[in-house]
Amino acid sequence: MKRKGRIITFEGIDQSGKETQSRLLTGRLKDLGYSVGHLYFPDYDTAIGKELRAFLDGEKTYSSIVRQMLYAANRYEKLEEINTMLEEKDFVIIDRYIPSGLAYGLVNGIDGKWASIVESKLPQPEIVVLLDISSAVSRQRKSEETRDIYEKRYDFLDAVRAAYLQLAEEQHWLVVDASKTIPEVHRELWEQFSGVLKKYVSC
Repeated sequence: MKRKGRIITFEGIDQSGKETQSRLLTGRLKDLGYSVGHLYFPDYDTAIGKELRAFLDGEKTYSSIVRQMLYAANRYEKLEEINTMLEEKDFVIIDRYIPSGLAYGLVNGIDGKWASIVESKLPQPEIVVLLDISSAVSRQRKSEETRDIYEKRYDFLDAVRAAYLQLAEEQHWLVVDASKTIPEVHRELWEQFSGVLKKYVSC
């Protein structure tokens, strides 16, 4: 495959603003003349995505290793679409991707090296943006009755946040304080991102 595009992924615990900020960045890059594709995971419309939705809604139970495989398989379900976007677009922005699997897997007791191997046949991201918030901020942004089984476990979210921050330090991700207002978060994100962008393309 002749790869034109580069993958940017947005990561963070629930309610960190991934969808909002990924769409804002998509719009800003398009305004600058770049072609941009946008995807999100989990994709609950696929066959495996429906299984994940059933788990998150408490309708089915799976072991941690099975969950890890299901989340990875959900990304592989979209492999052809991702590759097509990479052939046609300058950037492919993804709301949760491989780094999400690594962070959640670590907290669920999954070996990080094994998890990376499972995801190794997927196109890898060049830029990872971690939108960092505490579980307390997450709790303020979504009502209890609308949360899934992961979102209701605030100790779990704290552990995932810690895993994300550890990975961010090890792998040199962009880390943005996402507890601020939407415009403030986007401003800080763009300040960091525009510097990284110059390494890949001529701005």
